[in-house]
Amino acid sequence: SLHSSRIATAAVRTDVKLATTTYTLETWAMLDQALTGTARAYLMGQYVGGNRTTWVSLVIEGAAMTPKFYIGSEDPIIADTNVEAGKWFHLAGTRDADGTVKLYLNGKLVGSGTRSVGAPPDDVLELFNTGSLPNNNASIFGFLREARAWNRARTAEEIASGYARAASGKEEGL
Repeated sequence: SLHSSRIATAAVRTDVKLATTTYTLETWAMLDQALTGTARAYLMGQYVGGNRTTWVSLVIEGAAMTPKFYIGSEDPIIADTNVEAGKWFHLAGTRDADGTVKLYLNGKLVGSGTRSVGAPPDDVLELFNTGSLPNNNASIFGFLREARAWNRARTAEEIASGYARAASGKEEGL
């Protein structure tokens, strides 16, 4: 697993790029401490500096520690439940070809909606991406494990049955 300490620009760049508007992002995570105020903990995603119309990010946000899936705007899919500091959780976000977006927590659907289908961000996926928010309020104390990017929207059944198992790396679309 990867660990991040509170560093203003902490990010682990990968060589993975979303090539289509249909995808799934998922990861196991644990935040060492609760967030405060409106802070955002970026777990994984693509973020082109300053261009919020191209965000694709799995995020934990605010003092309530609410999971959110940002798809190209400041209007994320918001979970109907929260996570706790010091406890592992699995977060997954999917987007299908019709623009249906779903957010899953520990294999269960916790939020959904539609977002217009546009080009994916022209950048690679990053883990622990803190963005460029003021006062380092997107920094993370925590861990990530099993970060996965798929080139398709996984089904609810696939997420529910596969989130707690390690990937072999040979799964179709991974």
